[in-house]
Amino acid sequence: MSEAVQRDKQDHPRSHKLPIRMYLIAVALWVNGAKGYSALQMSRDLDRQYKTAFVLCHKIREAIGLDAVDREASGAVEVDGRYFGGYIKPANYSKNRRDRRLAKNQNGKRRVVVVMRMGPSKTQGAVSLSQPRAPW
Repeated sequence: MSEAVQRDKQDHPRSHKLPIRMYLIAVALWVNGAKGYSALQMSRDLDRQYKTAFVLCHKIREAIGLDAVDREASGAVEVDGRYFGGYIKPANYSKNRRDRRLAKNQNGKRRVVVVMRMGPSKTQGAVSLSQPRAPW
């Protein structure tokens, strides 16, 4: 793979900054990652800056997400969700503690991750600010 990366470092007159080969290599790396593929690892593998790899990973995620919006659920469907983030560490002394369950004491970083599985191979995921705003 390093030979392909070396060949693509040459400047070519195109309407985008990265060569098409680099996009294809990035998609292949991202898709073949069993547990996902971090932008930091992609920047190392493609020999590009972290910002470039970060934007490229997000473009791939967005393209996959846009493709998944039009699908309809059919057959046996399993749905699972979980809240992530937004934890507020309690104060050490009980007299200084706030009730973290109240809306005014929340920090707004809490997210809901919902996964919908239709059969063994079709899985869709979504991240939302709150459960009522999930895309399904």
